[in-house]
Amino acid sequence: MTFTSLTTAIISATMMAGVVLSVPKLHCSPGLLGCWSGDTYNNGNDFVYTCGPDGIMNSWFPCSCKNCCHYNGSSPFC
Repeated sequence: MTFTSLTTAIISATMMAGVVLSVPKLHCSPGLLGCWSGDTYNNGNDFVYTCGPDGIMNSWFPCSCKNCCHYNGSSPFC
């Protein structure tokens, strides 16, 4: 049981590190959440992003579709 939990934790951490390392270095409005639509990243699909205090995107969540990311005033979603 402990082995399974440890393995799951290691795999999860590895996957998260991969996402963090592959965040596009795009400029954005500091501290905001948003949607990105374009052909440059995520195989042309949209993605949700958070912008760091330095005005550089610091995390993102990929959408599986084009032109489907929306912002409802409090949070973006696919």
